[in-house]
Amino acid sequence: MSSWQQSQPTNPGQNQDEYLAAHMNNDHLLNSDDDEAVSLSVEMEHHNPGSASYPAIAPLREPTPQRPPSPPKDAGPNIVLRTQEGTEMTIDSALAIHCTRISRKLRHLDAYDSLTVTVPFRNEVVAMALEFCAHLRQKMLQQATSSNSMMPQNAVLVEDIGAGNSGDVCDDWEFSYIAQEADGRLVVELNAAAHFLEIAHLRDLTTMKIMVMSANKSPAELEATFGFSGAQTGEDVVSALTKTMEDLKW
Repeated sequence: MSSWQQSQPTNPGQNQDEYLAAHMNNDHLLNSDDDEAVSLSVEMEHHNPGSASYPAIAPLREPTPQRPPSPPKDAGPNIVLRTQEGTEMTIDSALAIHCTRISRKLRHLDAYDSLTVTVPFRNEVVAMALEFCAHLRQKMLQQATSSNSMMPQNAVLVEDIGAGNSGDVCDDWEFSYIAQEADGRLVVELNAAAHFLEIAHLRDLTTMKIMVMSANKSPAELEATFGFSGAQTGEDVVSALTKTMEDLKW
């Protein structure tokens, strides 16, 4: 007998009987409703991924936009002054409160807003006006500090330091500011800028300066000094300047 013949089953009929019995047993399992049949069905699905069903995956949502971090408590809107030459000067709200025309607009803005103001004056003039505002801020801060040191512990301070009228009193810095030599046309421009931005104390001081510089001058000299024709006195120069600025709208 060959090796191939030795490897074959000695009773082929017995194998056929075993195959039929196994086939009938599988049919019984697959057609039954018991827990074992269900387990077998689930197990077969795991072994055959193509026939298994999977839960639907929800689509990815867009990330929720995050609000920028809150600004510091003392922060305010971003304020930019654009000069006649197109230069942009950034100032803070603590300085802007001394320019009444800008301060009125700040009441409707929050810390995330921006305000750009076109100021029709030269860089030099705008810088001088802002220098004066910085002086006013420092002056009022010093007065507030001095008043606070003499107040009772339970006293309430007014937060708006610009609300008082103490700025109407001239100090040494302001007297020297008025007394120094200056070009008449520059003084007129600074007075006009004070009108436009509504810096009342600067407007008053430059008006005083114009009056001092106008003393004992002829109409021709007034025109040469300030650039206004037909002015007979310093009052005429101030009146013409005020009328010009009232007609200027922004």
